[in-house]
Amino acid sequence: MSAPQADGTPDLTSWIKENHRYMLRVAFMMSRDPWLAEDITQEACLKIFRAWQNKQQRDLILTSRGYVFNIVRNTFLNHWKTRSRINHHEVPPGPEYDEVFRDSDTKLRDLIFDLPEDERALLIFHYHFRMHILDAGRQLGISKHGAYRLRDRAHNSLRALLQDQED
Repeated sequence: MSAPQADGTPDLTSWIKENHRYMLRVAFMMSRDPWLAEDITQEACLKIFRAWQNKQQRDLILTSRGYVFNIVRNTFLNHWKTRSRINHHEVPPGPEYDEVFRDSDTKLRDLIFDLPEDERALLIFHYHFRMHILDAGRQLGISKHGAYRLRDRAHNSLRALLQDQED
């Protein structure tokens, strides 16, 4: 845990050192680009820096990984909305980029980002971070039964989006 400052406020620098790797993994999982993930993580750290002086927000940051996940996710989504700066479908050429895999990966990622936020977050926690459904639900602040219902709803939504795309 972060070492407290003289006034009892936990030290932001220590907290960032302890949690930077987690935020970077979340950003990379969303962007699939290590340089973009670094940028997103830095922007998320800036948002946390701005929120750190507010005790209520600082307490949420210190106690809830789900809250930190939301900060990183929202930073990524803000970047995604302003993608006019770069072409997000551009992939460097090379033999290691299989055409079929690249296209399906991009399409699947786009479909996942078309899901409602709570469904998308649960799927990311469960499949990418390999969290049990109960733990993923806990991170999102929902009950055991709510987590399972949300997972089923997310699977059904993703299935419907895939079927729509096939038609």
